[in-house]
Amino acid sequence: MESEKTTNSKPRNTRPTKPSGRRQTPSQDEIRQRKGDLIKVGMGVSLATLLLTALRIVRPMMPLHPVAGAALVTFTLLHIFRHKK
Repeated sequence: MESEKTTNSKPRNTRPTKPSGRRQTPSQDEIRQRKGDLIKVGMGVSLATLLLTALRIVRPMMPLHPVAGAALVTFTLLHIFRHKK
């Protein structure tokens, strides 16, 4: 049996084209998604810091407890008002 060549196959010696030196600007949906991801990460980090300092697991970080509380409230408000629209 003979193997047939498909018309969809790429030749082996072709290289992908180089991207131009400029970055593409992200769309509004991509920007909103990145902001949402950043808010979620901020909430998680501040909550973890708040928990670790409240349980006195990390004693040198005790001065960060009020800062982590304020950050958690801020990120929570950002999260709430982001979805209000």
